[in-house]
Amino acid sequence: MEQMIQTIVLYGIFAVGFLYLLYFTLRKLENILTSFFYEIGQDKSLEKESLLRRLKRQKVATTQEELKNQQLVIEAEHKEEMFLEEIDQLLAQNREYEKQLHMVQNEQIQTITEIPKMETTPHAPFKPLSSYVNEILQQVFIESEEDEKQLFSESIHEFDALVRAEKIRLALPYKVILRLFDMYNPEQLKLFTSSFQKFNERSSKLAVKQIFQSSYLSPEQKLKVMREDGTLDELDPEFVQFLFYMITHYSYRQTRSLYRNYLEVYNIHFYTGLIYVKVASKESANHFEELWQPAHASYKIEYQVQKELIGGVIINYGRKSIDMSYQELIKRTTEKMEAEVKS
Repeated sequence: MEQMIQTIVLYGIFAVGFLYLLYFTLRKLENILTSFFYEIGQDKSLEKESLLRRLKRQKVATTQEELKNQQLVIEAEHKEEMFLEEIDQLLAQNREYEKQLHMVQNEQIQTITEIPKMETTPHAPFKPLSSYVNEILQQVFIESEEDEKQLFSESIHEFDALVRAEKIRLALPYKVILRLFDMYNPEQLKLFTSSFQKFNERSSKLAVKQIFQSSYLSPEQKLKVMREDGTLDELDPEFVQFLFYMITHYSYRQTRSLYRNYLEVYNIHFYTGLIYVKVASKESANHFEELWQPAHASYKIEYQVQKELIGGVIINYGRKSIDMSYQELIKRTTEKMEAEVKS
């Protein structure tokens, strides 16, 4: 019996505790829901107020814009009326001017005057262009050897200028390449080029590339590391100095590009192809050879005799051509005289 009473008491205590806990939980939930819905209500009221304010502002702005538009319409109508009045005045003035002009024309007596006949001189007889050939030949054809030598000298000068321009075109944007060819003689350039080729092959290795691109090493340290790992073995001292210049001024990629440009300029400087020289006679070829040989002994020349050139020289260098022949000079003079005759 006592155990039953104890059990009932325990269950009663548990029931009271559970009910109290449930009551506390419901009160807490009620507070949370109340605050939540209150915030929602507040947000909605604030949103409504902001919408009302926006609507009022838009209404005010719309009203102001309508007033401006009405003002603009009134001004436009006023200007249109003024323009129409001015047009009417101009039309009235124009009618008045037409009346006055008509009256003046009626008062004047129209007379027809005959144009006197003028005596015209007959046209000069037509002279065909072929009749100018002798005159052209007299102006262009030069029999003295001294004048032909002058043409040879001019053609050689143009050849040198052409080669120089081609070097500049191929070297850009690395102008330092041109300085190299001005600084060294042919033998030094060949040693320099051989060293440049060796370094370019070695620099394609990953280890050398990493040294070149390292941001932790100074240019002096990079050269030192390259010496220690054998990258600079058997290289020309002049090239090593230039390598230091490249390390301080150019990136790895720019150095590779500079090498390609250098080779192109080198191939122009030491041109190995044939240069075809066209002259009018063997004597002219000998005279040209005397002027050409001192400064251009390294070039390979093949002479071609063409009598139709009359005199002068044509130099064919790769795809380029320098025409200093009498035939070309006669052609230019003929075209000039033909243009003068037509004009």
